[in-house]
Amino acid sequence: MSTNTLSDKSSEFATPESDSGSANANELFLKFLTPFASLKLTVVLFAMAIFIILAGTMAQVNKDIWVVIDEYFRTGFAKIEFNIFFPLLFFPISINRIYPASYTSPAAG
Repeated sequence: MSTNTLSDKSSEFATPESDSGSANANELFLKFLTPFASLKLTVVLFAMAIFIILAGTMAQVNKDIWVVIDEYFRTGFAKIEFNIFFPLLFFPISINRIYPASYTSPAAG
């Protein structure tokens, strides 16, 4: 005959004091994942994704779409020419910066 109540067997659960390896594995797992669960990290990665998409969109003015995809999104680090944001007429100096792109930033994947 079945019942709808559970027996009180609280000694079956793993605790840090017990010799069970699962409690220590859970603590190690949580210690490893805690820095990745940061809201600050999420916001920074989201902002980086927005910036690389904006840079890729602006670069399509002077380059073909497939060249932009290869140079900005299918690479580990994108070399962004900041002249795409500022016309050479106003800023005659060419400035290039290296920026983490799609393959290194999981938010921009």
